[in-house]
Amino acid sequence: MAKKEVKEEFPYGKAFPVKISHKDGKDLKDTKHCYFDSETNAQKYITKNNFKKKDYTINILKDG
Repeated sequence: MAKKEVKEEFPYGKAFPVKISHKDGKDLKDTKHCYFDSETNAQKYITKNNFKKKDYTINILKDG
């Protein structure tokens, strides 16, 4: 069952192991999920959008 949860959380598997979730849209009512191939690219996205630590959550797929 745990593998299914991981698969849903990371639908692209090891190709995009970094996920950022943040509020988006009018009045910040929607949640947007963005997938990245590296932590470096995820950090660039965070910097580009001027996110504060409270504005997003980041998850990284662990090997194994």
